[in-house]
Amino acid sequence: MREKLISSTPPPSSDSLPELNFTKIEGLSFSPIVNMITYRSGRFLANNWIATPRLITSTNGYDWEYVTNNPFTANVNVIRKAPDFFIAGDANGRLATSPNGFSWTLQDSTSGSVVSIRYENSLFVSARQPFLIRTSSNGTNWNTRYNYAATGGDVANSICYNPTTGYWHTLSTTSHRNRSSPDGIVWSASTDSTLPYGNSTSQGSGVNYLNGFYYRSFRPNDVTPLPSYILFKSSDLLEWEEVKFEGEVVTGTLRNTDSSDYLVIGNGNMLILSNDGINFKSYDTKLNAIALTVCITDNQVVVCSSDGLSIANY
Repeated sequence: MREKLISSTPPPSSDSLPELNFTKIEGLSFSPIVNMITYRSGRFLANNWIATPRLITSTNGYDWEYVTNNPFTANVNVIRKAPDFFIAGDANGRLATSPNGFSWTLQDSTSGSVVSIRYENSLFVSARQPFLIRTSSNGTNWNTRYNYAATGGDVANSICYNPTTGYWHTLSTTSHRNRSSPDGIVWSASTDSTLPYGNSTSQGSGVNYLNGFYYRSFRPNDVTPLPSYILFKSSDLLEWEEVKFEGEVVTGTLRNTDSSDYLVIGNGNMLILSNDGINFKSYDTKLNAIALTVCITDNQVVVCSSDGLSIANY
């Protein structure tokens, strides 16, 4: 298998992808590791990954300040936006909401690390490792809808929503089993995927839906030399095929964002974007680390990594 980082010069059909020139944000007063970010109502909110849970916020992407009070007791794994508030969850199972990023209210403290939260069609769905799917109609009152422990045990790492069918999906971290729900409330038993490299396929990333396909990155264990993660797509979450651009396999780790308009992939210091799953464009983030998460607003792209933040205006 031959790998190639995709060209930074897109074909004519990808003109809709923005031109981005990233600048690393210097002089930050906090630990460089930033692993989660979102944006709503003119404010960025991110997690500064250190021993003590610490949130940071900014109105312009360049100047950041600490959120001095929050209810979290472990690292914040996920931060998302909702119509009326921010919502975040930590590794100790604490889930909280905030209207402005500063004042927080604890809403749920069920056991299990919160690893994914999605808000779609007036419903919040959260996945907790190792075994739970919980939902809420308002972000305040939560109910368990699926207990993996009671059905054989498995570990979810992503919640995916298909706006065309209205179905929710979650895929396990290592076995790649798919569970589905037509409403987020009633969930099916697991269905095994046909893995791209058989039983040797290692842990997969989260799952994104774009333009009629589900996307996920996998890393095979039996390919020599060992490649990085490779991007795959599937129309049904069962059969997976490699994604190629200009005849070459697209490599990198798929990252989850609040934006449903882009696939966001980290590969070394390069950020790879696609708005259709067909055409891809790469950008130098100016960071000495892979992108952990990315926030895309109407006029800015902010990249978070273990080497801090970089930003591009467009």
